[in-house]
Amino acid sequence: TANSCIMDLMFSSCSVFNQDVSNFDVSKVISMTYMFSYNLAFNNAGVSLAAWNAPNVTSFSNMFLGCTNFNQPLGNLLNVDLMNTTPRDLSFMFYNTILFNQNLGNWNVNYVTTMSGMFRGASAFNNGGSNTIKNWAARNCSSFNLTFYGTTSFNQPLDNLVDTTTVPATCQQMFYNATLFN
Repeated sequence: TANSCIMDLMFSSCSVFNQDVSNFDVSKVISMTYMFSYNLAFNNAGVSLAAWNAPNVTSFSNMFLGCTNFNQPLGNLLNVDLMNTTPRDLSFMFYNTILFNQNLGNWNVNYVTTMSGMFRGASAFNNGGSNTIKNWAARNCSSFNLTFYGTTSFNQPLDNLVDTTTVPATCQQMFYNATLFN
């Protein structure tokens, strides 16, 4: 991964793949759409992915869709320079990752354009029990539809997440069936 590359669908539907990919250099990757989707066994062999930093990725859409066993730290994945204005798509990134519950509070979401369904069905997600997600300010995000739909464990403050002073945003069913959220 020394040159700019696309990792779309790389391990998609590899139902038994569970190898350590933490040593991949993802710094020049531009898309990770559906990268691990429907990979039912994937949990990076129990090894953290916290060292991954992907400042050039424009789409994480459906990256872990249906990865029912995935629950590894991704704390630096979107920890990009505040001057980096690359628009990003996080739609359905963790859709149905039912065990995922890691702290993503230090992610820079300033230039995220959509979070539709980002955590939909991620029933265990509660930002790793940390309230650091309250610092998220997605000023350029126009769609929060279904973002926390079905996150039955989620109950963290989101004081700054939706800011419609920059762009208008839709929030349809954003917290539908997020039964603990208050």
